Amino acid sequence: MKLNTYTSYIYDGSFYGLLTLIYESYYSHSIPINISSSSQIESQDQSFLNDIKLITTDFDKAEKVSHAILTKISHEALEQIYQAHLSAVCGKELVIYNYIKLGFKIGKAINSHLYTEEVSSLQKIVKKVTREVHLMTGFIRFTYVNNFYYAVYEPDHNISELIAPHFSSRFADQYFIIHDTQRNLAVIYNTKEWVITSFYESELISLKTVPNNQISNNDICYEKLWQEYFVNIAIKERTNERQQKQFMPKRYWKNMLETKN
Repeated sequence: MKLNTYTSYIYDGSFYGLLTLIYESYYSHSIPINISSSSQIESQDQSFLNDIKLITTDFDKAEKVSHAILTKISHEALEQIYQAHLSAVCGKELVIYNYIKLGFKIGKAINSHLYTEEVSSLQKIVKKVTREVHLMTGFIRFTYVNNFYYAVYEPDHNISELIAPHFSSRFADQYFIIHDTQRNLAVIYNTKEWVITSFYESELISLKTVPNNQISNNDICYEKLWQEYFVNIAIKERTNERQQKQFMPKRYWKNMLETKN
């Protein structure tokens, strides 16, 4: 019987990379004491990482772990693990690892064990992500640019993939780009399908370069009309900024048409 060892792991930051790490940890009997992405390591002092193992993403191994989670735990568990991985929460990888490890012991009933640290920790991360998804589906505002709609936002978590189905369904016959400027990523939709791709401010400049006579006056005025409406319906004496922050944190306000000057 092989004894367990303890190792610090480094992976590429991808979901498949993390699943590969879990596979390698299980079959090498090496329990993670720290899991970091390669981008995190580049900005940290590596001197504390003595016994480290670099994981190379292997899609076959990752698929085996994914299949094991589906069959031994549940589809819901795999979905929540993925949502947690999209979060910006520090230490999420160890939370996910511990949740999966317990899930393989308990099975399909794992999410009923909310009293355990493994389950409650994962659920807290998932709630942060799903709450922001809910906020953003009501918060994101579009501007018309050269025959497509463009929206910019800066979410705390990497949720573009999670909001894409909502907007592609809501604006099924419209071309649009939803740009996460914090991560230089964008959802790009062409009325048939959406993709997540890298996207930078410089790329938007070329897309915006169109003759003025090709832009509808109605589209140009849209932002101003919305801003005026927002101001006019507001009752100054009943303004409750504390409540506004509760429903929509102030850090999101700068990208809202209502609050732009």
